[in-house]
Amino acid sequence: MHTLSGLQDQQRLPEFQALFPDPDMGRCFDLLRIERLQVDPQTGDVRINLNDPNQMELFRRYEGLRGWLRGFFTAMNAFGLVADRNVTKGTKEKEWMPWIYSYCRSNPKDNVVNAALELAKALSSKTP
Repeated sequence: MHTLSGLQDQQRLPEFQALFPDPDMGRCFDLLRIERLQVDPQTGDVRINLNDPNQMELFRRYEGLRGWLRGFFTAMNAFGLVADRNVTKGTKEKEWMPWIYSYCRSNPKDNVVNAALELAKALSSKTP
């Protein structure tokens, strides 16, 4: 059995398309476009102009990524990749996206799957 803490650099995922459904947003550099959305840091609510097709597209991708992260962390818990099967340690989704953006700004050539793995490592090291 692999554990999250046991992942080595050679086990990082160079190819993400099998795991991430939106190839246009699979790379960190591309994902940073959705950071332009106005998100309330307290509530996580997104403010968009419903008449702006660009904002609507970014919002669709934002929600898609949030949903994908939920599923990814659920799968990690289900497969026991962390000892207590609690990757997120009670954090809220609104806390995940700023971390992902920060990671992607520092690693623009990396992909979303690796960003999620690094976030999972950071979260799983927290005490609930």
